[in-house]
Amino acid sequence: MTTRIQAAENALASVRVEGLDPSVAEPLLDRWARGELTDKQLDEGARRIAAGEPLTDLLGPVHA
Repeated sequence: MTTRIQAAENALASVRVEGLDPSVAEPLLDRWARGELTDKQLDEGARRIAAGEPLTDLLGPVHA
């Protein structure tokens, strides 16, 4: 069974293989992998990334 962390790592690796910048998806995937976002929120984030829309309100405050 693939964990959320493994799934997030695989997704970022795929982004890199495609030659894309993972910095946009990384905060979204990190929050999802830690269980801070639901699958539905992850899907919404992916839709926003594809549409070039901001993730600010979806991600909320960024934790250091």
